[in-house]
Amino acid sequence: MIARRLLPAGSSVPVFWLYAIPVLFCFRFVWGTWNNGQVGLWMGLLTLAGVYFAEKGKSMRAGACIAAAALIKYMPVLFIPYFLFRKKVKAVVASICFFAVFLAVPALWVGIDRERAYLASWMPSIKETSYDDGSWWNFKNQSLYAWVSRSLAREAPYNATLKWINYNQSKLAGLALAVLLYAAILLTRRRSTAVDAGLLLIAMVLFNPNAWLHNFCLLILPAMVMVYYARNDRLVLSLGVLAWIFLNAFSESLVGNALENRAEELSVTTMGALILFMSLLRIRQFRRLNSSEVTCGQSQ
Repeated sequence: MIARRLLPAGSSVPVFWLYAIPVLFCFRFVWGTWNNGQVGLWMGLLTLAGVYFAEKGKSMRAGACIAAAALIKYMPVLFIPYFLFRKKVKAVVASICFFAVFLAVPALWVGIDRERAYLASWMPSIKETSYDDGSWWNFKNQSLYAWVSRSLAREAPYNATLKWINYNQSKLAGLALAVLLYAAILLTRRRSTAVDAGLLLIAMVLFNPNAWLHNFCLLILPAMVMVYYARNDRLVLSLGVLAWIFLNAFSESLVGNALENRAEELSVTTMGALILFMSLLRIRQFRRLNSSEVTCGQSQ
């Protein structure tokens, strides 16, 4: 419902299909999230609520939601620079303040010394489990960085690698690509809350150093935005269909375990998310966005 409220009024797509198609688009990942007891959907819900409240000028609620989402997993911090570009400084300040408060609250139960120790080990733990070489080589990891490393690094343990650069250079190449994609989100004069949020959610998935498949459940809103505009734009529709093929056609239930593993070595899921990213860029840059699309269009 929050995702729908971010879209402008007057959709030519029936409401049922506006909800049903994105769910089918991401069902593989949503099912994996629930089946594995992951929290990606809750993080996505809190992030979208933060965006919605920020657009409505309710900065304290926005900050609380973004801070809570960032404490589940840190990728929602990608919205902080976006809020700054949108001149929503109060939402940024509220996010930082709530983040600090939420970090301090456990000290009431475990004590200040133990909470200090927990926080001191937090970042090293993230580094050890998210930035280790084993995670980046793992073909189940569909992050942008893992895709670049598997595709270009000489040390990659896969036959598909082009072996153009060394491992450290491939890390830098992945980071440079992430910066370019993030700049494409921020550096524009054409704004649409729903499209921007969709692009940032895709970035949250792809920029995550450990983008396991369940993380792609966050593509529901981007898929909803694509569906909203696809009916009147054949290129957006074509990109959406192509994204679905890359994201879903190579699942184990359809092609078997061996072929699924081979497809994941080639990072087809990463490519599907990038294609969906391109469809949203197409919408923002070439569609004529009316004034109701600049901010939240739904009031009901």
